[in-house]
Amino acid sequence: MKILMYTGAFLPHIGGAELVVHNLAEGLASIGADIKVATFARSKKGLVCGYELKRIFTPRGLGRLKGRLFDKLYERYKEIKLAGLLKNVQPDIIHVHYLYPTGYQILKLKQKLGLKTPIVVTSHGIDIQKNKAIAYGLRLDPDTEKKILYTMNHVDRLIAISDEIFSDYVKLGTPRQKIAQIPNPIAHDILAQPTAVSKADFNIPVDMPVILAVGRNHPKKGFSELLQIIKYIKDNHYPVMCVFVGKGVSALKQEASRLGIADCVMFFENALPAGVKYQNEDYAPNELIAGFFSMADIYAMTSVIESFGLVTVEAMAAGLPVVAMKADGTSGLVQNNHNGILVDGSLETFAQKMMELIDSPEKRKAMGENAKKEAARYARVEVAKKHMELYQEVIQAAWS
Repeated sequence: MKILMYTGAFLPHIGGAELVVHNLAEGLASIGADIKVATFARSKKGLVCGYELKRIFTPRGLGRLKGRLFDKLYERYKEIKLAGLLKNVQPDIIHVHYLYPTGYQILKLKQKLGLKTPIVVTSHGIDIQKNKAIAYGLRLDPDTEKKILYTMNHVDRLIAISDEIFSDYVKLGTPRQKIAQIPNPIAHDILAQPTAVSKADFNIPVDMPVILAVGRNHPKKGFSELLQIIKYIKDNHYPVMCVFVGKGVSALKQEASRLGIADCVMFFENALPAGVKYQNEDYAPNELIAGFFSMADIYAMTSVIESFGLVTVEAMAAGLPVVAMKADGTSGLVQNNHNGILVDGSLETFAQKMMELIDSPEKRKAMGENAKKEAARYARVEVAKKHMELYQEVIQAAWS
């Protein structure tokens, strides 16, 4: 079976979907699958991977030129390149990440070329979820929404990475039998192993409770609200350090100073994800995300909406209890008072739950152990096996 996986954004750009594609491809390769990942994302870095990676050449600047003429030229260029790729690879199945634009591109090309190759698509949230309050979601644009719905209706199968995505598919008219529920994979084998990194590497006292939050600084992540939570904890005379890791988090420094908690927060813009390596590059232990998980005591999930919550599962794999807002993409991961705490209330309530865990190392340890056990089912190999079963089913149905 030849599998062609097509994605828009990809490593070294760090994001949930980019990491999922890499982890899934690694999992598939490790069980012997013939997998090729194709992307237009450029990079001078050599990604160390066990699968075949095809970065499709794009003339520098072509995709950045604005205007309808340039847009059409770029789309035509991508169409020609993708058609050549399909002819060269002749895949048995195409797995596309995102309903739009990548899913729509491949579907229209398949129809234009008259191919019978089945297509499965994984939605990663922004292409199907919609939240007007924070201006989140591609479906906020009516024309884009039409293309997303068209893709949903005409591809062979849809993959739901969470209960919330499954519900969104169904609400938009997708028959349940067309949806396969398969979670995102993580590098569990790496994250579940202890690292040599400690609080001392960050100049944090060994007895100081550390709260960790990972992700890009976007309104949906709720990082501004987490700063207010930290202020509440400090005002109640609890020693605490909250560590933020992700693109743009340094912009929170001014707000932290205004709240009077500058001494209680640390910001790191980048950390190499678990399972990702580049040729000829070395990293200090405290530059790896696994190191941040290793020295933390609690993981904070303040997102108002998520498609899956990949970093939350990674934190669980590292043995961290999770305190999370009850929101889309979280409720299916955190079992209240088992592997973490779900908060369906105010920021004050969230802070109080944090303080309860700070006061109880035994409870933190028990929840962390439960979290690690739960996270094992998201290991790359386990998730890859589920995808292989789906691929075989879809191919058989397409040619029967």
